[in-house]
Amino acid sequence: MKLATQIITGNELLSRLRAADWKKIILNLHYYALNKLERYPILEGRYNVNDLANQFADEAIRMVYDEERKWNRDAYQELYPFLTGIVDSIVSNFLKSSEFLLSERLPEDDYDLTDSSDGGPENDLIVQEMIAQIKEILASDVEAFQVFECLKDGLKPREIAPELNIEISEVRNIIKRVYRKLHDYKVKLKAG
Repeated sequence: MKLATQIITGNELLSRLRAADWKKIILNLHYYALNKLERYPILEGRYNVNDLANQFADEAIRMVYDEERKWNRDAYQELYPFLTGIVDSIVSNFLKSSEFLLSERLPEDDYDLTDSSDGGPENDLIVQEMIAQIKEILASDVEAFQVFECLKDGLKPREIAPELNIEISEVRNIIKRVYRKLHDYKVKLKAG
């Protein structure tokens, strides 16, 4: 069993952070995050990828300063690799988020299914129509539809698991099925 002393905290953490070459680290970390996000062309046009990269890099730095992410000296000897690991995690969580799922992967990207009250009657009708189509797509997969409903309501996988009384690993597998089915539907729509 590893001792808690492997985690860098308190004065030692502050000392290491003060000694860091922040000008170089910030520049490299922003570039790293941008490079990571550019691997996902689906983000283009919907997000300012450069701003998103800066936001994620800055968030990683904040998480270290606030000790939200624990720096294990065995896993990461240096600060920069530790920060890139955090950026990887932030990007991964963003791409798995219900906001990204609903805004980026549904057939009609311009409509928000999580809140149909903002777009007026026309948007309400489109949202209702899309939800009806999604129900059809997921009709043969009850679990997938239940998970989709939870995602639509803004729940995260760790909240869905107890809600549906299933393991979180199973929730993640079901989310992947939902992604695939919705992606296949989107491809069919674009093909005409």
